[in-house]
Amino acid sequence: NKVQFVKTHYPERRGTPPFQASRAVLLVRNPFDAIDSFFNLMMTGTHTTSISNDIREKTTQVWEEFVLKEIRVWKKFHLYWLNQDIPLLLIRYEDLIRRPDRVMERVIQFVLEIQRMGSFFGERIDRCIREQEEIERLGSYKPRSGGIGKAFS
Repeated sequence: NKVQFVKTHYPERRGTPPFQASRAVLLVRNPFDAIDSFFNLMMTGTHTTSISNDIREKTTQVWEEFVLKEIRVWKKFHLYWLNQDIPLLLIRYEDLIRRPDRVMERVIQFVLEIQRMGSFFGERIDRCIREQEEIERLGSYKPRSGGIGKAFS
């Protein structure tokens, strides 16, 4: 009865409870894109809406102060996990978006401590990706269109 995955922001945010981990998968997003996405979340209260250019211009000082604070939080969070004395798999968010099949294969190999996948997991990964694409087509959850590398374009 062991938990395989815990999504956490520990120790990034106050109130996030600590826990014991024997292995970790660290998902790292470009800090420019991560901070821009978090700013949109804080300003709109949703994962699906971005602030308008007009609001962006009106909140320039707030944005600049936010970036200076959040880059320190981003750095501290990642250094914490990189310095843990446990096996760690680092996954780039950008790779997960571009090649979810390859990334999920790496995650499964890491978690199960196996070298070769075989068709059992490969078929299931492919099915999950297809099902996720179908869910996205239904429009139930459309993340904002920030994407990769667009924070400062």
